[in-house]
Amino acid sequence: MAKVSPAQPVVQISPMPEEEPMPINDEVVVDANPRLFTLPSKVRVLASAGASLTMVNDMELRLIEGRVSADAGDAGKGFTVHTPQASIVDLGTLFGVQSQASGYTDVFVFSGSVSVAPKGTRKAVKVVTGQSVRIDDEGRLLRLASVTTPEQWQLWQTEPPPSQCIASIEEPDSTTGVQAFHRIMPAGMKDGASVRFGHPACWSAAAGKSFPRGLIGAEFVQSPPSSHGPLKLRAQRAGTIYLLVSQAAPPPKWLTSSFTRTNEAIASVIITDGRPKARISVPFDVWKLTLEGPGVLTLGEPARMADGKPSPMYSIAAKAR
Repeated sequence: MAKVSPAQPVVQISPMPEEEPMPINDEVVVDANPRLFTLPSKVRVLASAGASLTMVNDMELRLIEGRVSADAGDAGKGFTVHTPQASIVDLGTLFGVQSQASGYTDVFVFSGSVSVAPKGTRKAVKVVTGQSVRIDDEGRLLRLASVTTPEQWQLWQTEPPPSQCIASIEEPDSTTGVQAFHRIMPAGMKDGASVRFGHPACWSAAAGKSFPRGLIGAEFVQSPPSSHGPLKLRAQRAGTIYLLVSQAAPPPKWLTSSFTRTNEAIASVIITDGRPKARISVPFDVWKLTLEGPGVLTLGEPARMADGKPSPMYSIAAKAR
């Protein structure tokens, strides 16, 4: 029987601003505090500090600069965000758009799908749940491998806060086009946290052990199910990097040469709908590495099992110092 997990830390959740109507054809510049707008089409748009935007009509928004998160709902299908680089059309979704002065538009889809058409072309691409893309001034589709997203998905950001250890996760072998993203969740690691974005597995205490105390409150990465490494982790400050590695196969050499295995373990758990409900538990060892300052870590592929197939993908967590 697993031991009782220690109490979870209290994570401060920022209150959402009060909803307000947005005027048509008047440019709105958001000051230091985010603003939540409700359009006549019932679409809800959270504009982050520094955003400059204009509502063209009930179903069109021009984002001049900055970051917005849109909840189109059932009535908002067809809602469109225009930026200098692209037009993003909602197909029933929760999504985020960022227009950067450096000449890029970033698009992240948290639920549903959108159609993205770079300016100057009629050819659009579809971006679905868990995927992202960056469009430059030439209409090229570039890779966006990671995003910092707290539990309130509307507060996503491509530039992590200074207090965060992990700056980004990159996939060296995939540099262009629409791809699945790695979601970095600040202070999100706890008993019951989702292992992967859009996947039913959750982290739990391993059999006979308590939930690893060092992991509680850590920032951690929800990698897409399609990810199998190698990865590059960019750290922006000193801290401890944790890798949660499946016990299904011996650890690979790239891991044992840099990381130290702790005496702790954790489990990826899925509760099925069988009668009675079944608990599928996969054990993972906890490995760690101390970083004395900013740097880049190259993480290899998971080890292969006896049948030649790769073992489950490792997960990443971190605590800044």
